[in-house]
Amino acid sequence: MGWERKRGLLTELNSFLRNKNQKNTFMVNTLKEYKDLDIKYIITLDADTELTLNAGIELIEAMAHPLNKPKIVDGKVQEGHAIMQPRVGISLEKVVQSVFSEIYAGSGGVDSYTNAISDTYQDNFGEGIYTGKGIYDVEVFYNIMKDKIPENTILSHDLLEGSLLRCGLVSDVMLLDGYPRSYIAFLTRLHRWIRGDYQTYFWLTKNKDKVNKLSKFKIIDNIRRSLIEISVMLCLFTLIFSNIFLNAKVGFLWIITLLSVVISSIIEGVNYIIFRKENIKRQRKFTDAIDELTANFYRAIISIMTIPSSAYLSVDAALRTIYRVKVSKKNLLEWTTSEDVESSDNNNLKYVLKKMLPNLIIGAIILFLGLYTNGAILKIFIYILAVMFFAAPFVMQNISKEKVKEDKFKKLNE
Repeated sequence: MGWERKRGLLTELNSFLRNKNQKNTFMVNTLKEYKDLDIKYIITLDADTELTLNAGIELIEAMAHPLNKPKIVDGKVQEGHAIMQPRVGISLEKVVQSVFSEIYAGSGGVDSYTNAISDTYQDNFGEGIYTGKGIYDVEVFYNIMKDKIPENTILSHDLLEGSLLRCGLVSDVMLLDGYPRSYIAFLTRLHRWIRGDYQTYFWLTKNKDKVNKLSKFKIIDNIRRSLIEISVMLCLFTLIFSNIFLNAKVGFLWIITLLSVVISSIIEGVNYIIFRKENIKRQRKFTDAIDELTANFYRAIISIMTIPSSAYLSVDAALRTIYRVKVSKKNLLEWTTSEDVESSDNNNLKYVLKKMLPNLIIGAIILFLGLYTNGAILKIFIYILAVMFFAAPFVMQNISKEKVKEDKFKKLNE
């Protein structure tokens, strides 16, 4: 690792390879004898990322293609790509860590033939989103990024790098990545992402001309997604108070508000049922696994159950970032690795209840307000939602338990 985690590491490594590291701050023993060679591309991987067979060769081939050669105008890549992002799947081992990972990580593994892959940005604008795992042109990366981002200001630098270097999506090359085993680990990662998005947004307000309009939209869209649960909570309370004080009939609006949380799951379910590929039958597996349609249903239920915790997480991340960027100027790069999160004892019931305390508080408030609402149907909706909020910590703690690996040889000998 280098200063500023991976961004600092890449900056100093690129400087080293271009023989421009005058201060000798970055030392690589294995590269000393190769320092004078022209190293054109670098493939970046996270610690839990697996480089699948031939993926490295295929990424180099994609970068070397004449149509992908980067053309720089005004300090930005206007045509071609100086950085390319492969498709990222979930490792089979990570999928079966827990029931939670089975529900959210999908089928896992490499399956290019039965999974349709598409990306809105790449398909329509010829530009994808960089997530930190891919291949880049060393010379172009160094020349464009060396002075673009001030030190200790940006946590999520991948999106900016992908924007300035014009990231391309290589959908037919796939890497395998890890996935959080527990819901609390998932929340920790999401909190870091939201903080990074807000930091990037503040950087954007001061550097409007450094990225194109599409990249600005990507950044703002990330902020929008983080506000969904907050908006839903505000809508639910507004509807309850409208019913209590104005005697308004809000049952239908109540349902519509909750449906906005699970609309993506509904679309996925409809797509799975209606647009299922011809001649593709239900897969037969040798181990117990949650099928795609069932997992989609579970995700919808969990999305509703965890609205208060998700809303609180977004508020905390936003306010924390605003304070650090505007006031304290400290801890902007606060980071907990996935290994540290997973290895810590973060799935005991007491810890989960502490982390999901907003669920219990909001559940109690809604249950109390339900006593004063008008209309039997609305009361039923409110009581059901309150029970779901109360049950969420216990459900999430239970499905986040690490699965005990069965001794297959012992089973065969029985």
